[in-house]
Amino acid sequence: MAAQSSVGLRRRLRIVAVEELKSEAVEGADAARAALPVDPVVVYADLSEHVSRSSNKIRGQVNAVRFIEHFGSHADGDDLVLLMITEDIYIDGFNYCFGLAYGRCAVVSVHRLRSSDRQLYISRVRKEVVHEVGHLLGLRHCRDPSCVMYFSNSIEDTDRKGEELCQRCALTLQKSVMR
Repeated sequence: MAAQSSVGLRRRLRIVAVEELKSEAVEGADAARAALPVDPVVVYADLSEHVSRSSNKIRGQVNAVRFIEHFGSHADGDDLVLLMITEDIYIDGFNYCFGLAYGRCAVVSVHRLRSSDRQLYISRVRKEVVHEVGHLLGLRHCRDPSCVMYFSNSIEDTDRKGEELCQRCALTLQKSVMR
């Protein structure tokens, strides 16, 4: 992809994951590096305080916007940040979401991505990481159901789409990076 060719145009991406998601974070970093102009670094952290402060006890879920806002207030530098957690997340107006990008920070929850088929599970994680990092880089949802930037309204939508950008989204990203 043309947007990857210039190392100087790559953004640093800090993937912050709970210890339990070590292999998923590495897979997500590999997928993001392959599909997008980012240089990911994986770190592990105890995110339980952020989860607790963002939890909606009635719903039994974490409010993704509050979670990002709480974590973002502790983030420093100008890195893009992707948080990976095991808890179920939601945003107002939706029963759940797989991930959310907000400002220069995003979150991906593996809660609804899990499968007894490990290969399918890892594929879902990789797609959602690339999708949310794509948003951090300024991409919007795509109408092409095979594009990683396609909005997943269900896990079946996630399973159908690929791990890479379609030609249109790749061109959009390349143009925005060149500005």
